Amino acid sequence: IALPYLAGSLFPENITFGFSLINLFFAMFTLLILYFYLGHFLKNRSTVLLLLFLYISSPISPFRFVHYIPSYVDPPALFFVLLLIYLSTRINQMTVKWCLVASAIGAVGSLFREIAVCGALVLAFDQCANSYFIDCPSSHHGSNHCAHS
Repeated sequence: IALPYLAGSLFPENITFGFSLINLFFAMFTLLILYFYLGHFLKNRSTVLLLLFLYISSPISPFRFVHYIPSYVDPPALFFVLLLIYLSTRINQMTVKWCLVASAIGAVGSLFREIAVCGALVLAFDQCANSYFIDCPSSHHGSNHCAHS
């Protein structure tokens, strides 16, 4: 409901143009987040730039698809999902502050499309998995996981 509301409020004379412009705005910020996300795993900048080029040139990329269907509501949701997934690589320990930030991002993203909640779920799962498998010491029996009670 958020994207039609923004397009109608900001561009009441030409809602189709509003959809296109807002979608391309979110697509550009998604590309920026994707650059940082890929850079976290890939140290070769050329590989990251090649993958970004492939993302842009994909027929279902927001950069290309939005011109066929301007009222496409996925680009903002993709941005919020990728932002939450990127945050999962940057947050070492979930605190109340990070929980509130992730909840707010998920809530705002779900106003654009319900799939944005998936990013919050990935973040929560990642933090639980890190605390269970990585942050706890190995037991004396050679086990690689903690026996939480």
